[in-house]
Amino acid sequence: MNMQTSHLNSLLPARATVNENGILWFDFSSGRLLGLDKHKYMRIATEQGDASGGVLYLVPSKSLIPKSTFRVGKSGLYYYINLKRFFGSINLCFHRKMISYSIQNILYEGKRIWMLRKNSY
Repeated sequence: MNMQTSHLNSLLPARATVNENGILWFDFSSGRLLGLDKHKYMRIATEQGDASGGVLYLVPSKSLIPKSTFRVGKSGLYYYINLKRFFGSINLCFHRKMISYSIQNILYEGKRIWMLRKNSY
């Protein structure tokens, strides 16, 4: 079977992982789903009443607003957002265990945003 890698990656579920430095990394299919090549800044929110980081929301922002938005970076084919400050504010312990999120497109007030749901291991 002769499939190109880009087609193969688009079939994989979109995921993001948090590394030991508090950086949220997006794999190839996640970067495509979120259009991270177009969105340079993101706001982040938690589920109302749940500050544990079990569900996060990423909302695209057109500009950098200090203490409200986070810059999207790129390294090779992968995108990332440094959320160490945010994860610290909700006491998410990312130093000792791997944290992975599944990503879904959702509509909120007529706008496309992304819901990240923490996977359990």
